[in-house]
Amino acid sequence: MNALIDSEADRTFIDKKFVLERKIALAPLDKNITPLNVDRTKNKSGVIRHYTWLNLKIRKQNVPTRFLVTNLRKKEIILGLP
Repeated sequence: MNALIDSEADRTFIDKKFVLERKIALAPLDKNITPLNVDRTKNKSGVIRHYTWLNLKIRKQNVPTRFLVTNLRKKEIILGLP
C-alpha cells in the first residue's frame, strides 16, 4: 500500500479507484465536502461525497478510522494529523 502521512491534512483520505477495485463498502456523507489545496484553491478532484471505515493496525492495535473517498492519483491513502 502506498500511503502518505501529511501534517498539513486535517483528515484521512483514501483513493476512489483503490476502494472500487477492492469493493470496499461506501457510505454517503451527510454533507458533501469541497476539498481545498494548501493555497485555499479548490482541489481538482472535486466534491467528496462518500466515506468508509477501515481498521488501521498500529503496532498490535486495530484503530477504526474514517476515510474520505477522493481521487488521490499517486497515493492510496493520506493520513492527516488531528
